[in-house]
Amino acid sequence: MVLPDGFLFGDGIKGTLKKLLLRDCKLHTIIRLPKGVFAPYTTIKTNLLFFTKGNLADDGTEHFHTDSIWFYEHPYPSGYKSYSKTKPIRLEEFKPEQEWWGTEINDFADRVENQFAWKVDFKTKREQAEAAAAPHWQRAEALNNQAAKLEGEASELRKSLVGTTDTAYREKIDAQITDLRAQAEPLRLQARDAQAAGDRIYWPIFNLDIKNPNTPEEESHDPDLLLEKYKKLIGEIEETENQLKNELAAALAHHFTTENLK
Repeated sequence: MVLPDGFLFGDGIKGTLKKLLLRDCKLHTIIRLPKGVFAPYTTIKTNLLFFTKGNLADDGTEHFHTDSIWFYEHPYPSGYKSYSKTKPIRLEEFKPEQEWWGTEINDFADRVENQFAWKVDFKTKREQAEAAAAPHWQRAEALNNQAAKLEGEASELRKSLVGTTDTAYREKIDAQITDLRAQAEPLRLQARDAQAAGDRIYWPIFNLDIKNPNTPEEESHDPDLLLEKYKKLIGEIEETENQLKNELAAALAHHFTTENLK
């Protein structure tokens, strides 16, 4: 599979798709290509993702087939700063990757880390994230169950009013319904906050935009690279801003609900 960098670090629907791929398939290798490989159509960096299809688990659990992921950063040939239509990538440039690839089909035991290759223990990252996020998700579920119980009671009371003409009785029941819903609303808000806290811990594990740890990052003044970094930074700022807005809105709603109850 050939994918641009934006998909590797993207969230939302991109994160969900990556989870499906890593869960249902074994993602074992990502070859990180530099920019210009698909010039002149695009100059953005691209990646080659290699999968093997996994077997679905029948025990009802969420079984991930991806455990470890190998990364290989494809370098430019000597003297190149980018590929282009007149200076395209050549098949013989992949000889180092072919020699490094190894002969073992399943575990790639022949592979070793080097200046361009590194290994990520995705299984451990996932298990640690799940363990850390679980208490928040469990709290969210418990709060939602409490809210659902109160809302269910309010619904049953509403049904009891069908066909009733007694004004005093209707006013009494309406007051009870209002009180139950007022109790349920802050529980829903707290559940949303708890769910979001767990999600912030869990979903970053599907960020596959992992830099080469064996090579120090050099400061580049290439306009295309600087623009790419700028766009990525703006996207991260917008995402953080949206999270802050949601949390502030939830906090204000909780505050006003509490004040109204008083």
